[in-house]
Amino acid sequence: MSEIIVNIGYLLMLAAFVVRDMLRLRVLLVTAQTLLIGYALSQGAMAVAFWNALFVGINGFQVYGILKDRREVTLPESLQGVFRTSFAQLTPQEFLKIWNLGIDQEKTDDLLVAEGTVEQDLLYLVSGEVVVQRSGSTIAHLGSGYFLAEMSFLTGEETNAAVVAKGDVSLRIWSRKSLEQLRLRDSGLFIKFQNVLGADIVRKFQRTGTGHANPIMEKSWGEIQLCTSFESSGTEQERETEIWTEYSESQTHCLR
Repeated sequence: MSEIIVNIGYLLMLAAFVVRDMLRLRVLLVTAQTLLIGYALSQGAMAVAFWNALFVGINGFQVYGILKDRREVTLPESLQGVFRTSFAQLTPQEFLKIWNLGIDQEKTDDLLVAEGTVEQDLLYLVSGEVVVQRSGSTIAHLGSGYFLAEMSFLTGEETNAAVVAKGDVSLRIWSRKSLEQLRLRDSGLFIKFQNVLGADIVRKFQRTGTGHANPIMEKSWGEIQLCTSFESSGTEQERETEIWTEYSESQTHCLR
């Protein structure tokens, strides 16, 4: 009987190594290691029982964390529009994890981003309107639902334009330190957030309604070098694919 138990335990561990779903993997390991504890105790192998009990505790804690992350979350009504507009690539749980790393700020007719500086904060325009200026001249207006100066924040290069609040605006602001901590703690979620920023950049290109690069982004791309013109004969989908492919391929280099 004891041999049957130990073999079942090892078969479950083998199955855990081939499943892709992390929750199933952890559950299989907990079950297998529990069986091995029973076998070890029946044989008087206390050291084996101790180590498998430790493994059960660790994997059990991970199961709890996964279930907690996967529980259904209802977003506050005030955030549902933000989520649909800019963060739909994430789950509501992932969105709240990132959102809660930032702080809210209200500004009125203030300079939000200075030209020729390296941004230490990532800004998101929750409501209101901003004016983008280069060398004192207005080059664009942006409404709510856009990140501001994200390329300077990501690449460490100087901004090539200033951003000024037009009247009252509401912002969500993330510090470089908080996002660096996210990268170290949960690299998978950080990569997803990079994808959110990339999608925002694509939206800025498409916003021009032409086959040419958006003047807002022209120098801020830096090493990513997406400030080239696109053939006007290409469809919006083709331009988005080309932008997004180049952006994705550049991330490993630009953000390490």
